[in-house]
Amino acid sequence: MAEQVDLPGKNYFLTGAQDLDRMKEYFTYVIYSDKYKRLYIGQTNDLTGRLSQHNMGKVTSTKPYKPYRIIYCEKFSTRHEAVNREKFLKTKKSRTFLKKFI
Repeated sequence: MAEQVDLPGKNYFLTGAQDLDRMKEYFTYVIYSDKYKRLYIGQTNDLTGRLSQHNMGKVTSTKPYKPYRIIYCEKFSTRHEAVNREKFLKTKKSRTFLKKFI
């Protein structure tokens, strides 16, 4: 598999989906509904678009509690890292930590 090379004025040389995956950024995020005092933890590669989906009622689990605002976000280079962090943030210990951002 060819490696990605970052040279000024040159295009990236990519092979395979894994190389494309490395170019993306993934986010683990926490949104909060001030109106209903509810947290939601998720991950995405399009943070702005995902927040819009939540606030337009397109996500079943958050639809009844909109609007939301982002209270916490972390950036990762792979989806795997973002998913692992999402799982960790959903633990009781982490929820206590997240409450300080409200």
